[in-house]
Amino acid sequence: MKGIGGWLLLFIIGTFASSILNLVTAAQSGSTSFLSGGNLLVSNPYVATMLGLCALVTAIMLIAVRNIYAVWVARGYMIMYLIGSIIIAITGLEAPSGYYVINEEAEIIKGIFSALLLNAIWQSYFFRSKRVKATYPNVSEVQADTQLEIGKTLTSLFNKQKLGINYYAGIGLFLMMFIGWFTYTIYYAIWYNYSLQFPPLSFFLAFRIPLVILYSILLVFLLHYVRNDWLIAALMGLGTLILSLLFRLIFSSTSFGNISLGNAFAPSILVANFMWSFFLLLSLCFAVRTWGFKWWSFMVWVPIGNLVEGLIGGLINLLEYQGNTFSLAFMPIGILQGMIEGIIIYFSIYLFLKRKGVIINKLI
Repeated sequence: MKGIGGWLLLFIIGTFASSILNLVTAAQSGSTSFLSGGNLLVSNPYVATMLGLCALVTAIMLIAVRNIYAVWVARGYMIMYLIGSIIIAITGLEAPSGYYVINEEAEIIKGIFSALLLNAIWQSYFFRSKRVKATYPNVSEVQADTQLEIGKTLTSLFNKQKLGINYYAGIGLFLMMFIGWFTYTIYYAIWYNYSLQFPPLSFFLAFRIPLVILYSILLVFLLHYVRNDWLIAALMGLGTLILSLLFRLIFSSTSFGNISLGNAFAPSILVANFMWSFFLLLSLCFAVRTWGFKWWSFMVWVPIGNLVEGLIGGLINLLEYQGNTFSLAFMPIGILQGMIEGIIIYFSIYLFLKRKGVIINKLI
C-alpha cells in the first residue's frame, strides 16, 4: 500500500482539525468565546497557539513532502502534544469570563493520559506501518531527474512529477509576506509621520500566520497540479479571497488588542484579497515568459504587478468612500517591496532545484 489513505488519512484529518481547534482557542479574548455555551474548557492560549501551528505544519508536511522528513515532523508533533499537556498540568486550565472548569484536576489528568495514549498508538503506527514506509521513503531512496527542460512558462518549472510538490515556492511566499508586513508598517509610519506600532502578537499567531500558511499551501498545490499559467493566477486570487473570508468570519467577534476585524463582505476587502495574489502570480508568469527564469526578470515584473494592484486599489477606494483623495503613497513601497518579493520567490525556486541536484540545461 502506498499513498495517503487508511489510518494515515485519518491522522492527517485529525491533525488539521486539532490545528483549527487550538488556533480558535488561542484567539479567544477571555470575555467572549467562539465556542460559547455550556461549560467551556480552554487551555493555556500560548500552548494552544504552539500546538495549533505545529499541527498545521505537520499536516502540510505529510501531504506535500513524500520522504522520511515528513514522518520525523509527525513524530515530533506528537511529542510536542505530550509536552503541551504537561505544561497545562503545571500551569492549570483557564476559562473565559462567565465560565468555569468542572473538576479541574480530573480534566488535567485526563488530558495527560489521553496524550500518552495517543502518542503510544500513533508513534507505533508510524514506526510499523507499511503504508508509511512506502509513502515516505528514506531520502537516499527518492529518485529524481537530473535534467530539466525549462520553457517560457511558469508551469514548466514544475512539470516533473518525480521532483515532488515544490514546497520551497510555498516557503518563499510565506517569507515574502512575513517580511512585507514589517516593511509596509515601517514605510507608512514614515510616510504619514505616524508613531511606529506593530499589530499585537496574538494577531500574528492566531490570524495572520495560519492564514499565510494556508495561502502557501494553495500556491504549492496550484503550481504542481494546474498546467496553465493564467488559470493559476485566477485560482490563486479566488483561493486567497475565500480563505480570507472564512478566517474573517471565524474571528468576526474577536478583538486582538486594538485590532477588530471589520465587515468580511465589504467589496474593498474582497477585491483587495483577490488582487494581491492574482497580480503577484500574473507578474511571475510575465517574468518567465519575457526573459525566462532570471532573477532580474522577477525583480522587474513583480514591482510592476504591485504598482498595477496599488493603482486599481486606490481607484476602488476613491469610488467606494466619498471624500477620499487619490494618493501615490503606494508607488515607492510597491517598487521596493516588489523587488524584495521577486528575489525571494526566485531564490526559493532556485534553491529547490539546486537541492534536488537538477541541472537547468536549456532555456527556450
